[in-house]
Amino acid sequence: MASVLFCSIDSLLASLAIGLRSPSQSATRKFILAFAACDFIGTLAGVSLHPALEGVAERGPSLWLSSTLLTALTALLLILGGKTKWLFGVPVMLALDNFLAGLLGGHAVPSPWIAGLSSGFLAWSGFILAQIIGQEFPKRRTFLTCAVLAIVVSLLFH
Repeated sequence: MASVLFCSIDSLLASLAIGLRSPSQSATRKFILAFAACDFIGTLAGVSLHPALEGVAERGPSLWLSSTLLTALTALLLILGGKTKWLFGVPVMLALDNFLAGLLGGHAVPSPWIAGLSSGFLAWSGFILAQIIGQEFPKRRTFLTCAVLAIVVSLLFH
């Protein structure tokens, strides 16, 4: 449940959707750093609080699923209608699954550094995919496909 890949796949999908909006190179670099930093901080905070809140682990899966789905849908709404500066809230919201993985999994979660690096690399990959896909397919159809994928991934892997 606390796999780094599953906690970072949201960064790939969100950066793919944000990348289809064609942000500047400077904004793209800032987004990649934001995804990496937020997932690092979220995981670190969860692992740090784990010993104090071990009773939460009993309700973990349902809490994780509901909060992750709500966060993914909120991020999707921000991506669909938000201005570029508002989109920097997306990495913060998507760090919630890393926080909950650390909180519920404790020391079973890999290092926060690994979580941050994997999130950053997947976000970078998402922006590269957005450049490639954006040239080949209509943006609206691609964007809606990314949205559906984000919801499916949230339901299946969290």
